[in-house]
Parts: sequence; structure tokens; C-alpha cells
Amino acid sequence: MRLITHWIDGSAAAVAPERKGPVFDPATGNQTAEVAFAEQADVDAAVASAKTAFASWGVSSLTR
Repeated sequence: MRLITHWIDGSAAAVAPERKGPVFDPATGNQTAEVAFAEQADVDAAVASAKTAFASWGVSSLTR
């Protein structure tokens, strides 16, 4: 089954495979994937990456 991971700092992040949940297709009710649940370290890494990116994205033009 496909595992949906976190995208942090421009790449797929390693995940703890024992912490995941099902993803269902709402039209059919069939399970289509599993999604990794975030640990505190994952959240901290995502927030740190967002803070770093904010400085440059905050001054980006609309066309970028």
C-alpha cells in the first residue's frame, strides 16, 4: 500500500512506519493509501523550515 510521507525542506522526510493511518477515497470508501503521523521532531523540522523559507518567500513577486 502506498505510504504518504511528509514533505519537509524540499524533500520527503523519513517517517516512523508504525505510526500511520488509513486514507480513504470518499467516492468509493476504499482505502487507497496510508499517511504517516508526525512526531514532535517532524513538526519541529517543518516549522523550522517554514521560518527559514518565509524570509525569501515573503518578498517574492506574484509571478514567482
